[in-house]
Amino acid sequence: MKKLLAIAIGVICMLNMAVATPVLASTEIHVYPGDSIQAAVDAASPGGTIIVHKGEYHQSVVITTGSITLKGIGKIILDGTAPADAGTTLSLIGIMLSDGASGVTITGFEIRGFGLAVHLSYGSQGNEVLNNEIADSSFIGIMASGSSGNLIKNNIITNSNISALGVGGMGVVLEQHSHKNKVINNKITDSVTAGIYVDENSTGNLIEKNKVSNSGAAGIVIDDSHDNDVIENNVTDSAQWGIVLVRTASGNLIKKNKVFDSGEFDLFEADLSGIGNVWENNRYDTSGTGVWPLPY
Repeated sequence: MKKLLAIAIGVICMLNMAVATPVLASTEIHVYPGDSIQAAVDAASPGGTIIVHKGEYHQSVVITTGSITLKGIGKIILDGTAPADAGTTLSLIGIMLSDGASGVTITGFEIRGFGLAVHLSYGSQGNEVLNNEIADSSFIGIMASGSSGNLIKNNIITNSNISALGVGGMGVVLEQHSHKNKVINNKITDSVTAGIYVDENSTGNLIEKNKVSNSGAAGIVIDDSHDNDVIENNVTDSAQWGIVLVRTASGNLIKKNKVFDSGEFDLFEADLSGIGNVWENNRYDTSGTGVWPLPY
């Protein structure tokens, strides 16, 4: 699963540019159906809040300004399926933090039908993704790439699918040296590959009190990453494995998790090249070691 982002970024075409409404910078900016969320975000200054009001928005958003809040009030649907008469193409990404935008809060949205719903991209730090509902992503629900110190909490993520290139299908991904993130109390169901995947030397992350169910391969995977804490998660009905350590995963703490009804093993330590992993006070039925048979 190296360089997943390569298939997700290519075009950032904004439907919302076609419906742009002039917005002046202020502490609080309000967006209503028919307005451009992007225009409001571009007008915001650090410390400002963009309040998006109830409605359905066929738009993508790129955030380059740090220390702002993007907040949905009521039922806010950010839909990646462009209307047939729109005459434009949406981005593959629903909301993206770019250019190192940090200290951003994203909360209160229903994000559906994008390739990647929320992307915390390289250099962005200390962001919060809270209380969102994410459905039917054709790649990944929430991904941090080279982004550290973020809080991903209280989100509901369903139906993350595999892309046309045969990768993805994950609820939450921390990759490419993403450190000290907190993934807490999320509900992740029906991910085609894995509910939560920590990869590519990502360290010091906390995966805690998440409910992960019906994953197509594994519930939680720590792959080639070190010193992560996986604590008090509830992982059920994974098609193959519940919680997995892969390749050089070392120094990870797997503690007080409840893992049941996996197709092969509830707890699985693969390839046995990692050292110093601690499995402590977990509740499960089956466990095993062996070769990791999957290519990612």
